[in-house]
Amino acid sequence: MNDGATGPQGLDRAATVLAALAPRYPKSQLLAFNTGMIAVYRADRVGIATAFARAVSLGPTTPLGELARRFGGPGTKSSAKP
Repeated sequence: MNDGATGPQGLDRAATVLAALAPRYPKSQLLAFNTGMIAVYRADRVGIATAFARAVSLGPTTPLGELARRFGGPGTKSSAKP
């Protein structure tokens, strides 16, 4: 089981770890996508739109880019501001 699956505190820890990795790996589509997944589990609509838009921008035609677009990247209802 990964730490993010252990409840709200685990999601907080996972988000902290991913945020710490972001400056080191600014072009990581996987990191952006997983940041979006953490936002989904936290019901963070702004975080969802931001992270998935980043994942799409890093590779719009890759499998992760296409999935990020469906999950909440640009052009989806989820990307709308609350």
